[in-house]
Amino acid sequence: MTITNFRKWNSKGNKVKAFFAIKTSEGILIKNFKLVEGSNGLFVSNPSSKNKNGEWWDDVVLPDQLKDELTSLAISEYGGSQPSNAAEGPGF
Repeated sequence: MTITNFRKWNSKGNKVKAFFAIKTSEGILIKNFKLVEGSNGLFVSNPSSKNKNGEWWDDVVLPDQLKDELTSLAISEYGGSQPSNAAEGPGF
């Protein structure tokens, strides 16, 4: 699994710090992961959609071990990537 299309999101007052996609070893590309600043630090938010009742549902669910690995990779990428322009948006 590798992180691709990593883009920092520098919007003031927004807890979302970056958007990114992952590519599996099988070649599957999954878009719209977010790196979010929470009360306990940075964490990865799965791609999600809002239903017609206004409730959010995860589009992708990862096992805990894989989610932990992805969080470590994303935090590492966040510390080492170049800042992007917040006006550009997630831009996939």
